[in-house]
Amino acid sequence: MKKIKIILTQLLLLACCAAVAVIPPSSKKKITSRFIGVWELASMEGPDGQTYHAHAGQLKCFETNGNYRFLFVSNGGTVVTQQGSFKVVSDKMYAENIEFSTNPNLRNVSSPVTFAFVNEDTLQLSGSVNNVPFQEKWVRVKMPAM
Repeated sequence: MKKIKIILTQLLLLACCAAVAVIPPSSKKKITSRFIGVWELASMEGPDGQTYHAHAGQLKCFETNGNYRFLFVSNGGTVVTQQGSFKVVSDKMYAENIEFSTNPNLRNVSSPVTFAFVNEDTLQLSGSVNNVPFQEKWVRVKMPAM
């Protein structure tokens, strides 16, 4: 009887942990919808802990179909520097699957990315790709009022 009680207690604890760790699909859709749009890189933190302002024109586009693209826009034109897919896996993390990159070392690489919405128009991302850590701040690009 005592063994059954211990086993049931362990199962109950496991079920509670699983319920907390998994967010419902409707919540994932709601979180995913917050990403959709065009974001411009505002700043990044270097390995020395210093914050560096990004050059204008570095854009990340999250699409409704689960794809994303990095674009670099300059006077010379626009270049797709990376593209792949993303999937929200929790309320603080998404999986990024890089399918193409101008950096050959990043092609066909998957990595978890930690995110936090500071507000609806500011997104902080951090993670590591091929053991290279990153911390970035992105600002939503808005269309001017017509």
